[in-house]
Amino acid sequence: MGRRRLRSAAAAVVVAGTLAGCGVSATGRPAQQGQQPAARAPLATAVSGTGASWAIVRLAGAGGVQDPFWQLLISTGGGRWRLVTPPGVADTGGLAVAAAPGGTLTAGFLPSELLTFTPLAMSSDGGASWSQGLLSVPLAPEPDALAALPDGRLLAITARSAEMSSPHARSWSALVTVRALAASPAGRACGLTALTAAGAGPGGAPLLAGDCGRPGKVGIFTSAGGSWQAASLALPGSLTGQRIAVLRLASTGTGAAALLAAGTGRQQVLIPAWATGHRTTWTLGRPFNLNDRQVESVSVGTSDQWGLVLSGQRGAVLGPAAGPGATWQTPLTLPASTATLLPGAGQITAMAPGDSAVAVWQLVRGSGWHQTQLISVPAISGSSG
Repeated sequence: MGRRRLRSAAAAVVVAGTLAGCGVSATGRPAQQGQQPAARAPLATAVSGTGASWAIVRLAGAGGVQDPFWQLLISTGGGRWRLVTPPGVADTGGLAVAAAPGGTLTAGFLPSELLTFTPLAMSSDGGASWSQGLLSVPLAPEPDALAALPDGRLLAITARSAEMSSPHARSWSALVTVRALAASPAGRACGLTALTAAGAGPGGAPLLAGDCGRPGKVGIFTSAGGSWQAASLALPGSLTGQRIAVLRLASTGTGAAALLAAGTGRQQVLIPAWATGHRTTWTLGRPFNLNDRQVESVSVGTSDQWGLVLSGQRGAVLGPAAGPGATWQTPLTLPASTATLLPGAGQITAMAPGDSAVAVWQLVRGSGWHQTQLISVPAISGSSG
């Protein structure tokens, strides 16, 4: 049986009421008011976490670009990667992954097929085995739609709300709706139109990011004392008249990191930002001019550094330097078909997916690119093989 027939059968089974083989219905972001934000983040990403790193890539499949599917890879040390995509779930819509400080990995399956809820898969052994969970509404189609909090709860964003789980995701309840957050003083100040990311602040408090309709406003919000407060970021004066998009929001070992986008065309810039301390003090890095290049993926590596895959087979590393002389020279020339770029300590990892395999490349400081692995992917999507 071909992969396309298996997907259709899986969708029918879930509609009948079972979880195995399910996906979620395709839903777009709701219409937004005014000018669109400067940029959006693709779903392909990689994250360097405590004790493990993971990457999400899309393969073309046997049908080429008409038959793509997504895969999850993990590295738990030694620079070796392995395929751990949860089995039995249609993943044509994409994946959103959250890693808890204790090591539990949760994968949420983004809209695909004919369904209207989000299947979840959770692993506490590095993807060797998975248990199933459920969020009754579709996740937003964003790479940071799912986040893990230090107390074991999960935070998810949808088209209409931010949802909070109980420990181990046994149940879910609404934390705040988009409408309620937009009506708060912080939401009104930015002209909030949609939620785009979830994360955890330095003290473990929920963080949300969204699109602002007002120029010069950054849509990052934290829950404190029963109310929502806007993050305080001192933008350069040249950007106060620009629409600012929160391209990515990530929880890190030292707090939180964000990547902001402002402007359009040749004036479009990306600005790394990171937050530390219980009062969540944000610091901005040096703006990076895209020079008309498109952002094809954004990954977060060690020391709050962002790895960018740009159009034209180019890459960049942004953020605070990990030490004297640690800043990577950008732009980088990437291996062909690179989908994610993950900065590390003294090296960079590039993932290059094809039709049925993922090539892993490493760039060591002072050396060139070297292919270190070629990981074969089973012909049926959603199978970890």
